[in-house]
Amino acid sequence: AGGGMLKPNWEFSYDRFTAGEHIEAIALTQPNDKAIQPATVFGHLMEALQHGKTVDLDRAFASLQPEHRLTTEDCQRFAERQASLGFDVRTSPEYAAKDFAQGLVPDIPSADKPPEVRALEAA
Repeated sequence: AGGGMLKPNWEFSYDRFTAGEHIEAIALTQPNDKAIQPATVFGHLMEALQHGKTVDLDRAFASLQPEHRLTTEDCQRFAERQASLGFDVRTSPEYAAKDFAQGLVPDIPSADKPPEVRALEAA
């Protein structure tokens, strides 16, 4: 009997989150015993949305550190940028997030970023 394909990483995180696990616990206990960043798990949940999955956003956002949460003003600026570009994530899933966020999100010099962030950006 042949083995099945492994689930994508986002699906492992999604399944554990929907089973009630906290984002930090998911990040620290991975199948390969290598911890990942909570932000990566959060990204997995956002990817689950793109695959039509239901995500408890209140619980997901509550797991973010307060300084990493979007404010109402942030959301308004993103909505204005989206409107000015005529961009709709539902119909245009391929986009350059960096280009979309230019001027909205501070551009931090690479030398000032933590090593794990620099490694992610280099990948």
